[in-house]
Amino acid sequence: MDFAENTVVPVDDLYIFIAENIYHPSQDELTGTEIAFGGDMARSLKNDNYLILETEAQGFPGWTPYKCQLRLQAYSHIASGANGVMYWHWHSIHNSFETYWKGILSHDFQENDTYREACVIGREFSEIGSHLMNLKKKNDVAVLVSNEAPESAIMMLSAGYMMCCMKEIWSVTLSGQSLKI
Repeated sequence: MDFAENTVVPVDDLYIFIAENIYHPSQDELTGTEIAFGGDMARSLKNDNYLILETEAQGFPGWTPYKCQLRLQAYSHIASGANGVMYWHWHSIHNSFETYWKGILSHDFQENDTYREACVIGREFSEIGSHLMNLKKKNDVAVLVSNEAPESAIMMLSAGYMMCCMKEIWSVTLSGQSLKI
């Protein structure tokens, strides 16, 4: 399709996609809640699959994944409905605001455990990716958030508040208990 100046393109002909940036703790703090919540939010916007355009390979201290945890996170994103997982960023930034936010490669640009694990993920996705595309997840519970309600505006000021609520809902759902709202 030619997108020359002043071209009118019917909306139905456009591929509209949803992209998500999900940052989550690693090591002992990884619960999967951030991945599930981010996936649910992205999927609900289009009622379809989405892309992970940014997730951390290594972050601040405590956000450097244990062995095989990067793989677990990548497959968790796919299981939540992502059709691709991309990392922020290729290598650690040497100066600027995010100097200490580590990339797949550290400041020395040398292969490391995170790099090798990212290679395993890439190799696996290239081998079985066609079977992982467009996985669907059916949720039995919905949480409605209204940005128009005054209380919602206050609640939405803190993403931490929403994560706290979602963690409680998921823990109750997983335990088989009922939750009265």
